Amino acid sequence: MSVMEPRNIDVLVVVPARALLLDIAGPVEVLRKANFEQDVVRFNVRYVGPLANVTTSIGLTISGIEPLPGNVPADAMIIISGDATELLDTPASAHAGSAGPW
Repeated sequence: MSVMEPRNIDVLVVVPARALLLDIAGPVEVLRKANFEQDVVRFNVRYVGPLANVTTSIGLTISGIEPLPGNVPADAMIIISGDATELLDTPASAHAGSAGPW
């Protein structure tokens, strides 16, 4: 019996300047769990956006965000987070408020 290689699906998570953390964490947790529970499909998650570091709606900073890609694979899955208009009042969110729109 031969072992089949999983189908790889690129997943681009678009992270805006004031991302709603739940919009990122919820879907990506599902994909993370799917990678552990089965071996037919493998989700390869990348975080992309206009800024390398952002402060989320709850004041938590996310870093290591890749630049927006010039091309997207035809079969890629794209997850787009919402963008908060008001952030939780934290020292990090005070700095993020001055970053302006992306």
